[in-house]
Amino acid sequence: MRNAVIALTLVLVLGALVAVLLLGGADPSAPAPGAEDPAAPVGAASAQGRPSQAGGAGGRQDLAAAAAAPASPAAAAAAAPAEGGRFLEGQVVDEQDQPVSGAWVISGVEGEPVLTDADGRFRIALLDLRTYRGGRNLVAWREGMEVAQTWAREDDPVLIRLRADAGAEVQVARYGDQAPIAGARARAVVRAEPLGADALLEQTRWIEIPMALKASDVDGAIRVPRGQDYVLWVSAEGYDDALGGLWGADDERFDGVVLLRPHALLRIGFVLADQTPFAGAQVGFATGDPVGTTDAGGWVVIPPLARGGYWSLRVVRDGLRWMEFPDEPETEMADGPLAPGTRIVVNHYPREGRLETAGRGAPADYELASAALNEDWGESAIPDPTDAAEQLLWAPVAEDGAFRLEQGWQSERTILIVRRRSDQRVVLQQETAGYGPYDLTLPQADVATLRFLSQPPELVEGAEVQLSREDAQDWASWIEAPPVQAGVSVIALEPGVYDVSITLAGRRASFELGQLRMPPAPHEQEFDLGLLRTLRGSVQAGGQPVFPCTVSLYDNQGFRMRAATDAGGRFSATGVPAGELRLRLRPGDPWLTEPGRPERPVPAGVEEHAVRIPVGFLQFTAAELGEVDRGRIRVQRLPLPEAGRSSNYWGEAPRLPSLGAAPVTVRVTPSLVRFHVQDDFHSLVPEQVEVREGQVHTVSLAAHELGLLCVRLRGQRGWFRAQVDVAASGATPPLAADQMQALRSRWESGGQPFLVRYALEPGQWGVSVRGPIVPQWSGEESEALAGEDAVWEGTALVRKGQVTTVWIDVQDGGGLAGETEHER
Repeated sequence: MRNAVIALTLVLVLGALVAVLLLGGADPSAPAPGAEDPAAPVGAASAQGRPSQAGGAGGRQDLAAAAAAPASPAAAAAAAPAEGGRFLEGQVVDEQDQPVSGAWVISGVEGEPVLTDADGRFRIALLDLRTYRGGRNLVAWREGMEVAQTWAREDDPVLIRLRADAGAEVQVARYGDQAPIAGARARAVVRAEPLGADALLEQTRWIEIPMALKASDVDGAIRVPRGQDYVLWVSAEGYDDALGGLWGADDERFDGVVLLRPHALLRIGFVLADQTPFAGAQVGFATGDPVGTTDAGGWVVIPPLARGGYWSLRVVRDGLRWMEFPDEPETEMADGPLAPGTRIVVNHYPREGRLETAGRGAPADYELASAALNEDWGESAIPDPTDAAEQLLWAPVAEDGAFRLEQGWQSERTILIVRRRSDQRVVLQQETAGYGPYDLTLPQADVATLRFLSQPPELVEGAEVQLSREDAQDWASWIEAPPVQAGVSVIALEPGVYDVSITLAGRRASFELGQLRMPPAPHEQEFDLGLLRTLRGSVQAGGQPVFPCTVSLYDNQGFRMRAATDAGGRFSATGVPAGELRLRLRPGDPWLTEPGRPERPVPAGVEEHAVRIPVGFLQFTAAELGEVDRGRIRVQRLPLPEAGRSSNYWGEAPRLPSLGAAPVTVRVTPSLVRFHVQDDFHSLVPEQVEVREGQVHTVSLAAHELGLLCVRLRGQRGWFRAQVDVAASGATPPLAADQMQALRSRWESGGQPFLVRYALEPGQWGVSVRGPIVPQWSGEESEALAGEDAVWEGTALVRKGQVTTVWIDVQDGGGLAGETEHER
């Protein structure tokens, strides 16, 4: 299965940003119009690389200088623009759909920022890279607006909507005591996708967003634009660089503080199996982040970015390429296998043996390579021989079948890959056992002639054919047959059962066509896609077109296709089966997302189909928010009570529109809309609104200041539960739990657990704690700290903007005592 490089690409492009933030530091270098030279040592002053820690303060590199450095010839060739001029075009607008001129738009693949024109339009010349044919991430920003991101496909209209933004403060502080650091510099960067043919060796590229940020003030504060799709590269004299940022609405892991660690060295070593130091090797991580080059003793300094977690480590010296996988992915290096002084054994050795072709041509017609075998995400080969064959190091097979692989990718588990030299088709993948020699025998294979029929017949021309063998290992199950020509695809297959699917050329239409049972003899099989049509349609909500919007079409026979609306809400899909279909929508506007993304039928044979999304309207008027940071206001949408809880919402959460003197109206699919502040001391009025089809609801948000009441258990560690009732003084019955705003934990210091924590109206509150007090996830035999008859009752004064803590002590006799304290 093709999951090795897919998983690696996800880590590189999507997951790596989060991972690096958790690592606590990085040293981005600026982009060049190409990738770095994989042969260049990591410690060198390379445009895409990262200098060694000894290379300067904090191991930093000047972005301007890096941007001016040339790319390697190989990477430049790989990143050459496509002949014929392929472009990605789109428009940037504001919340009122007015064009935004002078906005920067950056593609994570091409890297060079471009400016929008007077109509908010932009045009990016695309690089001819097969990996990114499906699309790429775009980041956009303009002064006074948030940083926004969207996934853009070459054939779809692209619309990026920017929100007005007054910015927010990020605090730069010293790790440990969190003392503010003045004079720290920050640069806004986005992570670029790899460009080179050998993505496993290519080092991280960073693209700087052209924005001027002031140094941190005496309180360590830097004002930055909001946005979850970029990071801040923060540096200060005497400290290691770190990455941080203002994460998005639903991410609570980052609280706007970037912690810098004082300079420190952490070294690990690498040795060969005979304990010889593995000197001169490049060390890096699967996230694309380089570490450095090992010295004569095999030692390398781990920079700040590598001190968090990792899922694989690569060690490369010329053709000797080793992958190390931790027992626990994302292991903390300070506590796990990469503690200071760790030595890792690079058990790389020649793989030799003999290949028997079993009548499938001469041995010299084939070549071999080795790949590391990773058990994460299912067993997968790294590099993947299907999608990343150019990353493997291929060696010829002698006429007598003998082979010897001195070079290649290896790990504790290694597979050998055999492919035919004439068409570069992989014919065998086999895991090695022991130190060899290895006897490889090609399985019997015969010609399979696959015929594909459709009306009109030209729709299957050039289609991609995919086969998946049922009884194969994950890393050996996926096979790509030659594209369809004159309705036929011919491939040599081993006996077995294969699932067959086809993707129409230049379209997003795929068909699961059933099984091919390949006998031990030549075989022909016909697959009929039937009558295909072009389906055109429109998507509207409240009488207005919905753009952008993804339209997913499918049936019960394995057909899948996606289309996209244009600015008029129109879509067109060619290659659609003539039978009845089902349709689902995914609007780009989160306010228009429907619970559960309901299916809509598309009648058989129709060529025009209109879709109407039911909506109500929220009209926001001027808000009275006081000191509440508007960027911390969150919107949650739930199904209406009569819809039940089984239906949920897909996609990102909606954002509160920018509120000014004039009312702002948004279209909303019927739902229960809730408003809350990501702030422990405020609530919003109204807290929720029921939006129903065709109705207009006026909302004027107002902030209400609260206090925080915590009931905690003193002198214990872990999680415990008890019956805790809270009631306004003199009120009966006690306040129900769903009437109080439960808050996430921010006061876990000392590991002393919470029993409850609530944001409440200021005033006197009665608190009752009753046993038994037992561990949160206890079994029936777990010993209780206090029995059922243990009771403490008292009062607590909750004050605006303050934390009131009721400390519960379990006494020697099993009784309970309580003490109240206040803190700001």
